[in-house]
Amino acid sequence: MSEIVDISVAILSIAEVRNLIEKAYQTPFEKETQTFIIDVLQIAFEAQHALLKILEEPPATSRFILIIRSDTTLLPTLRSRLHEIRGMNNETSTIPEVFVNFLKSPLGRRMSLITKVTKEKDVITLANMATGLTLWLQQNSISLKPDIIKQLLWCLSTQKMRGAGKKMLWEEIALLLPK
Repeated sequence: MSEIVDISVAILSIAEVRNLIEKAYQTPFEKETQTFIIDVLQIAFEAQHALLKILEEPPATSRFILIIRSDTTLLPTLRSRLHEIRGMNNETSTIPEVFVNFLKSPLGRRMSLITKVTKEKDVITLANMATGLTLWLQQNSISLKPDIIKQLLWCLSTQKMRGAGKKMLWEEIALLLPK
């Protein structure tokens, strides 16, 4: 089994890539390997150069999965280091089912799901939820108030901080999303 490290942001910055590189060279705590799931909408130009270096010569204990939209601009040298697996062509169908169900659920059911996945430390479901929220925000930002968008994005970005209360942040998201 591999330790999963989830990085879900709208735009991957050079600072985030430097942090990723530092973590990639650390020995995994409980597992033999660590898998970095990098789920982004865009990657800053400088960040692509830094990513290129780690993808060319990755540490023996680290694996990388880069999830990007089909219209994400990548340097040709970075793209050449990746194995491409195409998903669905329709971006609306790529919203993970777990987030769609979360969005359709009444508030009580949303809170129950949050309690369950945070208690079980289900990082895959949390990553899918974050991806779903990011994609949903892209598609629905016109119909939302700017302060709601700002708060939702703040909740998403704060989850990446050490010690962040993921349960509390997801509860905030559950309250902010339309019912």
